[in-house]
Amino acid sequence: MNKVIYTVLAIFILSISANAQSELIIEPGAPGVINSAIEGDTMATGERVDSNRVYILRRGFPYILSGTIEYSDYNLIIKSEDTDGEKPFVIMDSDGDAADQMIRTRGEASLTLDGLHISAKDILGGYTLRVIRINSDNSNIIVKNCIIDDVGQAAVRIQGDNGNIQLTNNVFRNIGRPFDPANGRVFDNRGNPVDTLLMENNVFYNVTSRVYRDGGSSSLGYAKINQNTIWGTGRLGMTFGEISSLEFTNNIYANGMFLGVLETDQDTAETAEFQISIDTFDASVNTITVSNNNFYTDQGISDLFPLTNVNGENVVSAETYLFNPEVQAAIDAAGNGDTNISEELEFTKAPSLPLQFINAVATDTSSSGVPTAENWDLSDLESDADLTSLGTGSDIRYREVHDFGYPTTAVSYTAGTEGQPIGSLTEVSSSTSDYFVENNVLFYPNPVSQRLYVQNLRNSNLHQVNIYNLNGQLVKQIRNIDHNILEINTSNFANGTYILSLIDTRGNVSSQKFMKQ
Repeated sequence: MNKVIYTVLAIFILSISANAQSELIIEPGAPGVINSAIEGDTMATGERVDSNRVYILRRGFPYILSGTIEYSDYNLIIKSEDTDGEKPFVIMDSDGDAADQMIRTRGEASLTLDGLHISAKDILGGYTLRVIRINSDNSNIIVKNCIIDDVGQAAVRIQGDNGNIQLTNNVFRNIGRPFDPANGRVFDNRGNPVDTLLMENNVFYNVTSRVYRDGGSSSLGYAKINQNTIWGTGRLGMTFGEISSLEFTNNIYANGMFLGVLETDQDTAETAEFQISIDTFDASVNTITVSNNNFYTDQGISDLFPLTNVNGENVVSAETYLFNPEVQAAIDAAGNGDTNISEELEFTKAPSLPLQFINAVATDTSSSGVPTAENWDLSDLESDADLTSLGTGSDIRYREVHDFGYPTTAVSYTAGTEGQPIGSLTEVSSSTSDYFVENNVLFYPNPVSQRLYVQNLRNSNLHQVNIYNLNGQLVKQIRNIDHNILEINTSNFANGTYILSLIDTRGNVSSQKFMKQ
């Protein structure tokens, strides 16, 4: 058994009380500092020392779990500290065998994760199957402002009844492994009823199978899927079972079911597959709204089809198989079909098209998996040297994510229910510079000795200006900007390179470097 050896750092935990919650700051250290802090707050009887504890992780540092965080009958809250900087990076330790899950709830437990980067690829490169496994009834699961990536099977597996799931302002990427395209789900309800599902302002990309899987014979009370960008689901998309109310609005859904479908399967109701499906629609019982979305397939994927698989069967593009008959009936009943468009977008920094994956699946002759399917390609991103050095150093790791911003001239930019851009409006890249280009924002002189000027030529929605040094420390912040030219005094800045970061009113961030001399 190969075990990675780490330098043991001092662990210091500081407790701060605020608003009836006590915050426990967990300093980064040896594997298990998070596990130890949580276990240390739980008495032998199972009762909590402090039922309102909030665990705070330092930004920019890795945290290594020594094993699954498994707990019962309380609300676990883990957050990043309330400062600027990279998200805390949370991964699993390993003894050579990948874990089944990183966090598991039992009893009547709830969970909040806020501002974290959680990678399910462990310290030795093994893929943890699930990030969150819910074995609780009536749980409230909140995941916000997080990056979750490199998951072996499912980001969230639901094995308790009547949960409330909220995902807001997150990035989920590389969900499932291409050698196993039948797996790879953001949600898998395993046949358990779900009370409420809220997915708003998220980005989902590189998903081998689908975003939502109904495990059969389950129900979903209310689902709101709004203002998300979904890029690349291999097998299916969102397969809902019995559902009372669904709002699917203002989403970009690109390259759904990119592995294609067997042409003969689409001829019968029993075998046909669609990107969005529900079991039944009855206007007197169900409230289904599917409007103001952009569904499209990149031309580079369309051009691969039709193709013939190893069994001699014809595989065709799934781009026209958007809605099963029940969803289409709901759209027709509401009369909002014209609001769903098909517009191929040029994103600021899109992922690589999964062409090799598509061809590998079509030509595969094995009975278990697709051994020739390569892992997701992130090589166009800037790798993170510190994170890559974790473990054996053989696994390249990334903080940067792809950027799904798109031109203001696109139809999608004003196609929302309120005339707003559709797709995720959250920041998904720490290195984008589009705001400067698209809105004609100048900053000068560069290098600067005394005063730096930021001129907003188009009077666009500039909300905040931050200046950081190269250590990530905030040295200047300007809020509530109501004029077009800012004059920033840099005379007290030390000579060197700084990052000028602009934030618009939608929360999008763009950054450029300047020199102080």
